[in-house]
Amino acid sequence: MRPLMPSLIALFCLALGGHALAGAQADSVTLKPSPPLMKDADALPRLLSGAPPAVVKTINATLAQVDAQALRDAKDCLRAKGSDYGRGVSATMQGSGFLSLVVNQSFSCAGAAHPDSETQALVFDLTTGKFVDWEKLLPGAVQIKKIDADLEKKFPFHATVASDAIWALYKKEALKENSDPDCADAFDDKLDFVLSLDAGKNALAVDEVGLRHAVEACGITLYLSGDALKSLGAGKELIDALDAAHRRPGGG
Repeated sequence: MRPLMPSLIALFCLALGGHALAGAQADSVTLKPSPPLMKDADALPRLLSGAPPAVVKTINATLAQVDAQALRDAKDCLRAKGSDYGRGVSATMQGSGFLSLVVNQSFSCAGAAHPDSETQALVFDLTTGKFVDWEKLLPGAVQIKKIDADLEKKFPFHATVASDAIWALYKKEALKENSDPDCADAFDDKLDFVLSLDAGKNALAVDEVGLRHAVEACGITLYLSGDALKSLGAGKELIDALDAAHRRPGGG
């Protein structure tokens, strides 16, 4: 996973206009910051408006579950002296049918072989309150990674995808940015990805899953927009939603 990024949760209850993916009228999207889970650990914001009340309730219930899981993980890590935990949250798209939140966590737990970090993407459909189905948004280009029942129970909010098409684009760009020979070796085996939506970049954001700790610095965030999204089979609705969110003040 990528190293922990600084917290970007400068959420000021921004009210942003949007339209639902299905074409229905949508209210402005408003997020309310939440108190930190603990020192150096951001909590997820909560949705105040921008979707039907039942959808708002569903999304907030999921956000509460994700926070609860993070708090459990943090407490487990911090039981031993000398451990450290950090969590940063950013809202990367608010409105035009989607809410996209990206969580970066770092673990330095006493007794572990090395520090670790992870990127978690939470992308909601504001018309249903459910996580988006990447296989439908990018038909034929991605496959949802299936995990065993025990891991699914332990990590119910960690959706990853496999994609030959995205892998080819990711590897090419990562090797362009990293000339270290170790990075070339790091990309011998195909990686999986977590996907999010970034209105500021007007793009699908791609982060790797599975780089070894020793070569984590070789990882990048890949931003795919325009023709690259079309090449992945992205429909007009997704591309238009990103465009609309990008055009709004602040690119929210």
